[in-house]
Amino acid sequence: MNKLLLLAVILLTSCGSLPLAQSGPTATPTITPIPPTSTPLPFAVNVDGTGISPSEFGEELARYQDMLTSQGISKSEDEIKTIVSDELTTLLILRNGAIAEGYSPSPEDIQTRIQAIISALGGQESFDLWLEKNHYDTDSFIKAIERNTAAAWMRDKIAMDTPKVAEQVHIQQMLLYDEDSANYYFGQLNAGVDFDLLASQIDPVTRGDIGWFPKGYIPDTTIESAAFGLQPGDTSALIKGNVGWYILLCLERSTDRELTPDALAVMQKKQISTWVEQQKSTARILVNP
Repeated sequence: MNKLLLLAVILLTSCGSLPLAQSGPTATPTITPIPPTSTPLPFAVNVDGTGISPSEFGEELARYQDMLTSQGISKSEDEIKTIVSDELTTLLILRNGAIAEGYSPSPEDIQTRIQAIISALGGQESFDLWLEKNHYDTDSFIKAIERNTAAAWMRDKIAMDTPKVAEQVHIQQMLLYDEDSANYYFGQLNAGVDFDLLASQIDPVTRGDIGWFPKGYIPDTTIESAAFGLQPGDTSALIKGNVGWYILLCLERSTDRELTPDALAVMQKKQISTWVEQQKSTARILVNP
């Protein structure tokens, strides 16, 4: 109950014991107006209460447009806004993840990074010109450094947590780009011609050996599924893939083989993407560019 209402209740409940007021002119109370407060602008991109201001969003749009112009690429305004919104949402998801894990770059960390950039650019004057050219002011640049530093930390953590060993297959392939050739080689294989001999005719350098790979490494899921359906010594049917016709031979399998650096990089990228999408599914995301 507020004070005015409480006072009214007290007066009403005690009026029987109070003397009647003398008649006379009634004074008009004066009300002191409450000074208006500024209403903060809504975030252009908001993830669980952490956001990008409209002015920062505008700067990001300008930087992205500069990049497109430099590469001679044209996109509509709506396309650009969607791309930038998605990128900033991902950035905030990662940044918030780092904070939840207990990491936040200190002011000293931020200042050290900025000083390194100033030195790399040749001094404060060059840095100021660089800020202007890249649509930053000092405040927005500091915020961008903070967000990107935290997001990079979270990316690294997810990457480091990616398993280094996985089930893998070692595959040799025949890849043909027209159906007639594919049918010819598949017929030769079924007639008893050695797989390695046929594969070496198609690719004399690698003999079709594409090495070891885990699930999730091959972009063509049809080929991946066929490969993991084979046991050592098995050959596949003739398979229509994304880029041509395949015949596969499984050379080896392992349940816990260490990933190659290239395969690990691919799996780390997938791990980061999966983590971000999982976080997006539960985060409160508001986009109003």
